[in-house]
Amino acid sequence: MNEEGRLCNITIQKALEDINAFPNLLIGYRDIPNQGGKFNLTYNNFDSNCSRERSAYIAYKLDNIVRFPFILIGGVCPTITEQVIKSVYCNSNDYTTSKAQISYLDTSANLADRRKFPRLYRLTAPERVGYALVQLLAKFNWTRIAVVQEENDNLSMTTIDLMKELNVAKVDVIAENPIAVKSTQNIDYPYDQNMNILEQLKLLKNLDARIIVVSAFQHTALDIVCNAYKLGLYGKQFVWIFTERYSNEFWKVGDDYCTEEERQRAVEGAFFCNTVNDKPFTEKGIANITYSDLITDIHHRANVSESKLFDYAVGKCYDHVWVAALALNCSIVELLNAKTKVVAYFRQDYRPNSRYEWIDGALIWKDNIPPLDSAQTIQREKFIPMPLYLTMCVLAGIGIIFTIACFVFNVFWRKHRIVKMSSPNINSILLVGCLLMYVTIVIKTMATTSKTVCAVRLFCFWIGFATLFGSMFSKTWRVYRIFTNKQMKLKMSLRDKHLLVIIGILVIMETLVLIVWESYSPHQVKEQRLETEDVTTDKGDKVLAFSRVCVSDHSNYFNWTLKIVNGALVTFGAFLAWETRQVHIEALNDSKTIGVCLYNVVILSIVGLFLSMMLDDKPIVLNGVTSVCLFVGTLVSETLIFLPKILAVYRKPIATPQTALTNLHSSTTLSMTTNRIELGVSRSCEKETQPDDTTRVSCEKETKPDDTTRV
Repeated sequence: MNEEGRLCNITIQKALEDINAFPNLLIGYRDIPNQGGKFNLTYNNFDSNCSRERSAYIAYKLDNIVRFPFILIGGVCPTITEQVIKSVYCNSNDYTTSKAQISYLDTSANLADRRKFPRLYRLTAPERVGYALVQLLAKFNWTRIAVVQEENDNLSMTTIDLMKELNVAKVDVIAENPIAVKSTQNIDYPYDQNMNILEQLKLLKNLDARIIVVSAFQHTALDIVCNAYKLGLYGKQFVWIFTERYSNEFWKVGDDYCTEEERQRAVEGAFFCNTVNDKPFTEKGIANITYSDLITDIHHRANVSESKLFDYAVGKCYDHVWVAALALNCSIVELLNAKTKVVAYFRQDYRPNSRYEWIDGALIWKDNIPPLDSAQTIQREKFIPMPLYLTMCVLAGIGIIFTIACFVFNVFWRKHRIVKMSSPNINSILLVGCLLMYVTIVIKTMATTSKTVCAVRLFCFWIGFATLFGSMFSKTWRVYRIFTNKQMKLKMSLRDKHLLVIIGILVIMETLVLIVWESYSPHQVKEQRLETEDVTTDKGDKVLAFSRVCVSDHSNYFNWTLKIVNGALVTFGAFLAWETRQVHIEALNDSKTIGVCLYNVVILSIVGLFLSMMLDDKPIVLNGVTSVCLFVGTLVSETLIFLPKILAVYRKPIATPQTALTNLHSSTTLSMTTNRIELGVSRSCEKETQPDDTTRVSCEKETKPDDTTRV
């Protein structure tokens, strides 16, 4: 056992004496059977010598000798600490007695991972030399360094932490990885190993290394210092940074490779980055002694001088033993409350009708449920959350109320010139499409219970879409035909019934596709597994989550058919809007509005398509997202079309259709009726009255000898 271990053992003995003499501490354990009313905290010591092979032996000894609640203190080496944790938990037959482990000297940052080591505790802060080094490099603007590491498992974790921090700080490491050197301690041929260090340092010199970080124990660090002197890797152009703790003026103790003066010159200006273990505090702890009192006592017991290298271990060993004792003291309540009591008698004197006679109220199961003899698999359906359903119903209700308000406005002000020029009949059909879209939102967020719900949801959406945008684009088509009539035909009449035919054709086409779809491959309600929602209960039962969804075997074919048809409709609408952008009759031309609506629909469609691929395994979330997109798209389109008209009527509530003619700045005139818009020419025109009181402007065409046409 090394000096550090010897001092720690003496310190533990001191801690046990103080703990056992402390009043009212661990007194509850004296009531435990077979203790005879006496209980003293004891310990067993196992020296691993930092050897992996010894960790399995230690686990075996713990499993065989421990028959009482205990806390494992140790180890010192990070690799041994990990191995002991794994071995104890794998080999122990009583997991209630192997729950806690305390490491008093192990400062490896790797052991701070609570997922890997949930029951390991330390008062000593984990080493974060890497973070400290990065801050030191940043202080002097050093962004290119070399790293030298001794081949040792206990040092590798420090280097790993350092490399992580260097990577985050974007500091370049020469040779990309640390330069590995072998220790020259306790080997048969130290000269050969020393040559290994020399060759590695030559490599660094050739790579022009100026800032060199060394992670090595003291003996190897001395060899590195000697070889650095021989190669000239010292002086004002070089900075050496050591990450481990060495004795004061460690360069004075060395071998024959170089002199003390040479080693001193080599380390001049070096940095030593390590944890501070001195405790310059004067207050007394729970044992009523100060840190200085403890060090003095241990030095006296160990018969050592007042200043030793391993004094820092004394305070840590002492404190961790006290932590273990206090933890065991806190666990007394839980460990001593376990009692046995009679819950039933098995009456064999009633043979052959033997039976149990249970004592009323004696048997109490946790949660009043007897455990099962095996784990169960439970199917649990995930429904649309009530807050989401209510939210979407409220939004859809707002949309429906707004649609009804727009319909009332459209009917009441149908003779106002602004409303009349925008074709109120077609606007009413457009509002029917909006209404169907809002109804779709309500149905989408309902529980999927039958194939009827699936079919109604499908029909409402696609017919509503065709009605809404078909109405919008048909009006634009009429404006396009009128204002691109370059030949100026004598009579041109585009009634609302013509536009209704166009809308009807679109709706019928989509309806036929939907009917064929439901006839050939009808939707069915199926259960979709939600693997990400699966949970395991405290009893070990596995709860499998599922959600009911609408499924059709050939849905892709019909879905893409409808998408292509409506995509063509949207594309054609965009073309019409672009072609009629120069028509400056706002009440008549909705090209700008249609452009904004198309932009809105395209963006929402792309977002919905992307999310449908990302959230395919989360149908409930997908349902909510698509419903929001549907609401926003419909409400924005409806608002853009009707809000300007409502504001115009509000500003000028009295306006006849004839006043609209004053807005034209060309020689053409516009004649309007309730259901027809006609284009004529203002010159040489005759006015004829139709039986239905519709005014038509007809023109005479006169041909001149120069082949020009005058209207």
